[in-house]
Amino acid sequence: MVYIHSYNKTPSMMLLLFITLSIFGVTQTHGQCEFSPLKTEISAFGTRRSYCEHLVKDGMSVAKLRVLPDTTFKTLDCHTCTCNQYGMRCCPSNRDPRSLQIPRHCRIVMDGCTPTPVRKSDNKTDCYTAKPVQVVRQNRQRINNVLTTLDRVQRMQRQQVARGGEAPEGPTPDQVIMMMALSGALENPYNPLGTAGGMYGPPFENSMMPFLMLGMMGS
Repeated sequence: MVYIHSYNKTPSMMLLLFITLSIFGVTQTHGQCEFSPLKTEISAFGTRRSYCEHLVKDGMSVAKLRVLPDTTFKTLDCHTCTCNQYGMRCCPSNRDPRSLQIPRHCRIVMDGCTPTPVRKSDNKTDCYTAKPVQVVRQNRQRINNVLTTLDRVQRMQRQQVARGGEAPEGPTPDQVIMMMALSGALENPYNPLGTAGGMYGPPFENSMMPFLMLGMMGS
């Protein structure tokens, strides 16, 4: 990590320090992200080419990966790196497991780059639902598929209205999502209470459902 203190330094000294850092390729760390300056090379014909350099470590050996600007890639150690006209910026592509707040009877297990909360007694049981992790992931994927489909339908409806067509009758995709959530059809795998329910918390009582649906249909 490089700290540059600007007090008691003339502009020329600061410029010299910046040039020195660029020449030696010192990597600067901003929070959890790392930045390295853009490099250039000149061919035997005088052609100048800019590139970014990423260090790949394998045990005791280190290799240099050189990529051109407008390049983005992900590494096996869960970092996303982007090379642009300013240099290379690499940031963690997953949330820091230490920042996750989970119950005492659970712990975080990394599945690739995905922090997964599981029961301490069983690494394959979801922390909040007490269901197998694979089942929870399948439910989440099914929910994502429903939301993706509804979003596509909504875009098509907006395009139809923009071309002068009539607005479709019946509930909108947003209303369908809300009705599914309130009825418990969309289960939240990370409900803090650990109970099956809608995306926005436990399901409402069945006696309230007709009034909620009528209110949404009339909105």
